[in-house]
Amino acid sequence: AKERNLSEQVVAHLEISSDYEKFKEKCHVALASGDVSEAIDCYTKLINFENTNHQYYANRSSAYSIQGDFESALADAEKCIYIDPYFSKGYARKAVALFGIKKYDAAIATYREGLIQCPGDADLLAGVAVLEKRYQKECSEKSLANKKKN
Repeated sequence: AKERNLSEQVVAHLEISSDYEKFKEKCHVALASGDVSEAIDCYTKLINFENTNHQYYANRSSAYSIQGDFESALADAEKCIYIDPYFSKGYARKAVALFGIKKYDAAIATYREGLIQCPGDADLLAGVAVLEKRYQKECSEKSLANKKKN
C-alpha cells in the first residue's frame, strides 16, 4: 500500500509540475462549476505539492463546506489562518464551517477575530452581520417555542 501511495504522489507531482498554472486553473474551474469532488481532489494535490499556500486550504475548505463536511472545512480553514493570519477568507471559511456544525457563538467570534486582523473587510463585516441576525432569529424562535410549551 505504501508503494502505491508513493507512486500516486509521484504521478500527482508530475501532473502538477508539468503545467502548474493550468492545473491551478483546473482546480478553480472545478470549484466554480460545482464539481466539488474534483475540486477537493485537485486542491489536495496542490496542497501535497505546495503545502504552504493558504489559498489552497481556503479553497478546499470552501469545497468541503459545499459538500457538507464541515469538520474537514474547519481543519482547512484553521490551517489557512495559521499560514496567513491576514487572509480574510480564512476567517470567513472558518466561520462558515463553525456555523455548519452549529457553533454559532464561535462562528460570530471568528468573524470578529478576522476583523481584528483585517479591519473593515467588507466580506467579514457582511458575514458577521448575517450570522448575528440569523442567530438572534433562532434564539427568538427558541424562546417563543419554550414559552408555548409552558
